Amino acid sequence: KALLALMLLQASRTPARVDAHGELITLEEQDRASWDQAMRDEGLRMFGSSATGTRLTAYHVEAAIAAIHAAAPSFDETDWPALVSHYDDLIALKPTPVVALNRGVALAMAQGPAAGIAALDDIAAHPSMRDYTPLAIALGELHLRNGDRKRAAEFFTRALDLPGTMAEKRFVLRKLRGAVSS
Repeated sequence: KALLALMLLQASRTPARVDAHGELITLEEQDRASWDQAMRDEGLRMFGSSATGTRLTAYHVEAAIAAIHAAAPSFDETDWPALVSHYDDLIALKPTPVVALNRGVALAMAQGPAAGIAALDDIAAHPSMRDYTPLAIALGELHLRNGDRKRAAEFFTRALDLPGTMAEKRFVLRKLRGAVSS
């Protein structure tokens, strides 16, 4: 049930992930009214149904994270401290650099970009993260939010050199242009 809840909650956001031209849209920019509300509601219901018994799996925690995003009225009203707490639980169950990356982004939203940058810098040296495009994008975004356009541009440029789809490359180019323009 937790896995199904996670799948429904993630899939409910699909209509809002790209614009009319197929360009990627960040969670912050998404129009939540375009999320599939029936699928979202079913995901939340299934998540509630999965929260029984004594067994806690990574799927339960991942579904809890998705449920927080789904229940938030807006990006700014997301319970970021609760997300950080859930990511702490997830790291205990599934200690991967990708989970640490996601936690770092949530930490940045809860405590500011400098906290997120410090967390991401800790995992950047991990061999599996060296060529991981989402890490370069996240560091670029956090440096941009922290007011360091030069460092942001360096990370966005790095992301362009890494593997990715054309839609991802166009997204990164938009971010890079934003970092270098005044």
